Amino acid sequence: ISLTPFKWLSVSYEGKYYQSASRQNGFDRMPWIRTLTNNASLDFTLPWGITVGASLYHYSNNFNDGDKSFILLNAEARYAIKRFTFTLTCDNLLNRKDYVYSNRSALTETNSIYNIRTRSVLLKVRFRIL
Repeated sequence: ISLTPFKWLSVSYEGKYYQSASRQNGFDRMPWIRTLTNNASLDFTLPWGITVGASLYHYSNNFNDGDKSFILLNAEARYAIKRFTFTLTCDNLLNRKDYVYSNRSALTETNSIYNIRTRSVLLKVRFRIL
């Protein structure tokens, strides 16, 4: 879903839900695995030409050990003047250290742990030649 109710405001959302279970002949059914993924973003422009945005990624899985939910939050501010564009971004505002992903397909179980970059702040300056 994407909405732009005003020319200064933009909102988008994408969500996914996945549920599965498997069973081998002669054995009990394996427990249900439920996965939920949400992506959302919000952008708005202030009167001075400053654009501010935020994005959220959420992953939840009942098969994960320990922390079953993961949230990643990012923010950005952008300002353009003449040929210059200044962008200040802050990624991983909640300072998460790892991302746990679990999957069960047929008779295979997969658990993956990914180390992610901790909180970071970056200032970018772009200059347009033409």
